[in-house]
Amino acid sequence: MSDEYTPKRLQPILQGLAQMTGQRSHARLERSVITTLARLEGVVSVGMMDLVRLSEADYVLFKHGDGAFCRVCETGCGAEIAGLRPLAEYPELGRAIAHGKRQASAILSTADGDVHVTWLIFWHRQQALQCVELRQNRPFTAERLELIAAVFQVYQNYHDLLDDSERDALTGLYNRKTFDELRFRRASDIPHTPQGQAALQRRRGQGDHPEFSHGAGTPGQPDADESDWLAVIDIDNFKQINDRFGHLYGDEVLLLVANLLKQGFRSTDRVFRYGGEEFVVLLRAADLATTEHVLERLRQAIAAHRFPQVGQVTVSIGFSRAGDATLSTLIEQADRALYYVKRNGKNQLAHYESLLERGLVQAPVQNQEVDLF
Repeated sequence: MSDEYTPKRLQPILQGLAQMTGQRSHARLERSVITTLARLEGVVSVGMMDLVRLSEADYVLFKHGDGAFCRVCETGCGAEIAGLRPLAEYPELGRAIAHGKRQASAILSTADGDVHVTWLIFWHRQQALQCVELRQNRPFTAERLELIAAVFQVYQNYHDLLDDSERDALTGLYNRKTFDELRFRRASDIPHTPQGQAALQRRRGQGDHPEFSHGAGTPGQPDADESDWLAVIDIDNFKQINDRFGHLYGDEVLLLVANLLKQGFRSTDRVFRYGGEEFVVLLRAADLATTEHVLERLRQAIAAHRFPQVGQVTVSIGFSRAGDATLSTLIEQADRALYYVKRNGKNQLAHYESLLERGLVQAPVQNQEVDLF
């Protein structure tokens, strides 16, 4: 029996695997696999990086780490490294991704001597999303790489299960359950997507990045000029589509509208299928005019699209600025703007605060009690 597979060495790994499969969020699952791999004897550091693309350039975004990971640069000079680094600084990893491989290795020369590095690459729907990096002072044996790959495979399998539970089966968008888990949080408290976090770090260092921002922000201070917004988007006359053409064509309309939503918003925004023919979008934009432009562009794109057999489909949109409100309050406000649109011709958009100021809608009643079902 290999030394890697003795009961004494396997016990902490098995305990780590048990803890991994008990997690119910992606962030905790990621930390759990890092903790599990860090229990391997002789491992100096373990860390996780997201693989992101910003304007045709590839980057690695450092997320979680154990040991010396993410604290010192490759030369061992002791300087703090940024959370976002070009993938070109990791040529072996970049080549492995370019060739569709799941693992890469390198030997890095530092002030303290050579360090052996291996990366495990997580592929999802033919896209490299993440990688885990392990470092140790001696070469990785075949048995160790086999064990590491097995642990990482468990992580990937469970990651896919969590992802499926958060997504709508038809459209692939986030589902109502995922939104409800965020319902009592403020938009500003919701963690960024990997692309959003990467874009934020890049903008802080280089000024606003147009691909990942709705509107221009102040260089180095993007957050000061951007706000969170919530929009509710409802397909007009959807029941008539189902009644006239059947549910098969109704599902196709939902799928095509979802695809137009994906195209109409940045990867930093969050799009949910809220229920039936209703969708919710959380986005960041510079101001009201920019938000209206983004949503109006989407409305026009859907109205201009020709849906097979059905022909033209339109949507109504209500939206609200987040401020310090929770998503629960925001969706009530956006819903009131949406209902106003539905009562006044459909196929248009309305801003809740503007309607409220003009006395065209009433503010939701703030109920301090929470009903438990």
